[in-house]
Amino acid sequence: MPRYTTVSGIPVTELVADDVLQAIVERTKTGGGELVKLMGTSAWYAPGAAAAQMVEAIVKNENRIFPVCAQLTGEYGLNNIFAGVPVRLGKMV
Repeated sequence: MPRYTTVSGIPVTELVADDVLQAIVERTKTGGGELVKLMGTSAWYAPGAAAAQMVEAIVKNENRIFPVCAQLTGEYGLNNIFAGVPVRLGKMV
């Protein structure tokens, strides 16, 4: 949705020629398939690797921060919704 995209507040449509912008949009639409073809794998790898990193952070008490979807119970003034938020993972004390 190029009309909603800005760079430092300047609409991208003012910065990039229409044909170049359309080529970028089309490449973005097919980029995932292009990566799968190049890697010879599918979308299972990234979620599995992320889950493994999260488990490792808990087991090793690394207190690493991960972006996760979590149920909010008052955080950020929000209740009973799930949202992407930073979460520190480590052993519970």
